[in-house]
Amino acid sequence: MLSSLMVAGCGTIRHTAKWEYKTLPDASDSTLNQMVEQGWSVVDFTAYSFGSGGHATYLLKRPKQ
Repeated sequence: MLSSLMVAGCGTIRHTAKWEYKTLPDASDSTLNQMVEQGWSVVDFTAYSFGSGGHATYLLKRPKQ
């Protein structure tokens, strides 16, 4: 019976995380490392090129403070 109460209790509480997002164009390794130290995580990036140059935009997120 105790285990069924524990399972029922776990399903009744919902924890919804709130996130903040940031886009970071053309970031260097040191800039990305600084952002990670501030609690940001890279969740996606887009790489593109125009002519002979390449660029990237990073999408970062962290729990809202």
